[in-house]
Amino acid sequence: MEVNTLEADGISYEDARLVLFASDSEEGGDRCQRRVDGAGARGVRAATFADACRRIEEGFGPDAIFLDIAGPPEDELYVLARTLGEAPHKGRLRSVIVSSLEVLDQVFAIFADRTAQMLCAASDLECAAALGIALVPRPRRLQEERIEVARGSLAQIGQQAASIAADIAKMAGPSPSARLKPDLLSHPVTKRLVPSDIRETIRARRLRDDFLGESLFADPAWDILLDLMASRLEEKRVSVSSLCIAAAVPPTTALRHIALMTGRGLLIRVSDPDDRRRVHIALSEQTAIAMTGWFAAARDESGVLS
Repeated sequence: MEVNTLEADGISYEDARLVLFASDSEEGGDRCQRRVDGAGARGVRAATFADACRRIEEGFGPDAIFLDIAGPPEDELYVLARTLGEAPHKGRLRSVIVSSLEVLDQVFAIFADRTAQMLCAASDLECAAALGIALVPRPRRLQEERIEVARGSLAQIGQQAASIAADIAKMAGPSPSARLKPDLLSHPVTKRLVPSDIRETIRARRLRDDFLGESLFADPAWDILLDLMASRLEEKRVSVSSLCIAAAVPPTTALRHIALMTGRGLLIRVSDPDDRRRVHIALSEQTAIAMTGWFAAARDESGVLS
């Protein structure tokens, strides 16, 4: 069996799963070390993001990158992200990025087009699980798309896909480019859909939680779709952080649903025309049509939206 021997900071690891980690604070670096240990991996601590970038450029090849970002991103983080996205590093190093809610929008935009797992205000257990996924050995000589399918399957472990996401995914077909079924809009739109209709539905859902408890009705995919539909009608841009709040679940859970629905073509990322460092989330055109059809059907059949 081939033995993988790597040198890091003067220490030799044989058959080790190595994680290069960095943070913008001493406390964050300590968190990273604790979480890497929790994943059963060997941690190599970079003093700064610039130091992590230097190590990668010099040829150090960890199995994963783990970044903890609590404050506003500085230039060195952008440089590190570009390095990870460039050949020969592109797609080779799996990344786990933990952000605070305060800087989530900026961090999400930096790594939006990277193959990174995004977490926000995550617990030690959530981080260890994400690192475990990132450290799963890659099969050799497989096509990149097969590797990505395997990653997607692993990333969905422990997740419960909300029924509305599955239903709309079926409507859109097996691929994002598939056309909607003709009977989706068979219900005539007897009343123009306005934002207040959807906002009232959202308020009713939160009121239900107040009386009966949040755990009974957690449905982040549907809450995300409702908020985006209302914002679309209001012609408002929706940031990732505000969408996480609208999902009414922990931010990391919301990010998983956003990633899942984006991967299925239900949601799209939209660059902010006024600030290229920010990315907004919106409904795809097909999802907007499906949502409009659902509202028309629900109103015609019951007269009440729920």
